[in-house]
Amino acid sequence: MKYIIITSLLIFTFSCTKTTEDITLSNDVPVVSSFLSPNGIPLVQISRLILFENDISDTTGNIDNLEVYLSDYETKYQMSPVDGKPGQYHYIDSILQIDADEDYYLEFMYNNIPVSSQTKVPLKPENFEVSTTIIEVDRILEGEGGGGPGLNSNTLDLTWINPDNGFYLARYEYLENTYDPINENIVIDYPEDVANVTSTPLQDSIYSIRETQFRYFGRYHIILYKITNEYAVVYESLNQSSLEDLSEPITNINNGKGIFASFNSDTLLVNVIEY
Repeated sequence: MKYIIITSLLIFTFSCTKTTEDITLSNDVPVVSSFLSPNGIPLVQISRLILFENDISDTTGNIDNLEVYLSDYETKYQMSPVDGKPGQYHYIDSILQIDADEDYYLEFMYNNIPVSSQTKVPLKPENFEVSTTIIEVDRILEGEGGGGPGLNSNTLDLTWINPDNGFYLARYEYLENTYDPINENIVIDYPEDVANVTSTPLQDSIYSIRETQFRYFGRYHIILYKITNEYAVVYESLNQSSLEDLSEPITNINNGKGIFASFNSDTLLVNVIEY
C-alpha cells in the first residue's frame, strides 16, 4: 500500500507551528508512522513532536540514531536506518516475514523512556470482486456539451465478505504513463489527485464507484485494503481534526504519538475504454 496516504495526514496533524514570545517548551515526544503488510518491507518513520505549556505543538524534524526493534511472537529484530531518508528505519533481511493474522511489536528508547506499540496484521479480504472489468464511457471532445467527465452514470460495484464487521479502504489507481482525459473540456492541474482516489474507512461489504468518477481512459488497479481498527480510528480522527484541535490526536503509541498499524489487500484490474 502507498502508506503515504496516512503519513501525509500525520505530518499535517502533528505539525501546527505558531510563533509567540510566551511559548514555553515542556517536552518533546516521538511521532511514529508505520504500516505493516504481508510480504512488504517493514518501514518506520520517526519524527519529533515538541509540546508546549499552552498545548501548542510543532515538529522539528526526523529522529536519527535510534535503536529501533521489531518483534514477532518469538524473535526481536533490530531495524537499520534507510540511506538518504532521515528518520526512517527498515528491516530488509528476508529472515523476517510479515504474515497475516500474526502480532508484531515495535519498541525503542527515546530520552531514556521506552516507546512501544503493537499491531496484528489482518487477513486478506475475502471474495473480493468487481461488477465488471470493462467500463465503457463516452468521450467528450473540446467544445462539446456535457457537464461531467462522461455521459454514463452507471456504477462499478466492489463487493467482498466481511464476516467480522471489520474496516476496509477502497482505492483506485491509474496505471497509464500519460493521462487521456474523458472530458477534454475539464482542465485538471494535478491529474494524479483525481486519477488516484482512496475512500474513507468502510465497515461494510460493498462500495460503489460512479463511472463519472473516472476522469481518464486507461487501466486502473482497484484495491481493497483490510485495515486494523486502530488504523481506521486514527484515519477518521485525522480527517475530522481542525486547526483548533490538533493537540490531542488519537494514537496507539505508548509514550509517543502517531500510529503503528497494519493492513492486508487484494487487487483487481479494470479498464476504462471509449464507448
